[in-house]
Amino acid sequence: MLWFQLRGLAELYLLCGGGLRRWVGSGRDLQTTITQMERPGRLTAALSWYRANLLPVLLGSWPRCQRPTLGIWSSDDTYLTEGQMCDSQRYVDASWAYQSIEGCGHWVQLEQPQRLVELAVDWFRQHP
Repeated sequence: MLWFQLRGLAELYLLCGGGLRRWVGSGRDLQTTITQMERPGRLTAALSWYRANLLPVLLGSWPRCQRPTLGIWSSDDTYLTEGQMCDSQRYVDASWAYQSIEGCGHWVQLEQPQRLVELAVDWFRQHP
């Protein structure tokens, strides 16, 4: 997250130095994902989340969540642990639930989109 702050340099490494292939990992269609991220502005937009949230992460100053929240974690996620997902409940002052998806990596929306939609639709039916 810290080196993503190096605007321009991070993009250069990720796009030209092979870093994007390592960062994206082994998603369902790695080359399509890389091709999409190579489009002008896409990678910078993705890195902007990390850039905008650096201070809250470093200072631990996240605002509390006031909305019903569904946390979804996948068993083969290489970036987020199950403990981190479960600990998220401490920051939610509303209804909170947790679901795990087995045999799926970090990019749930790409690897198991149907299961993700099922979980989301069920959640939104319970929390209109």
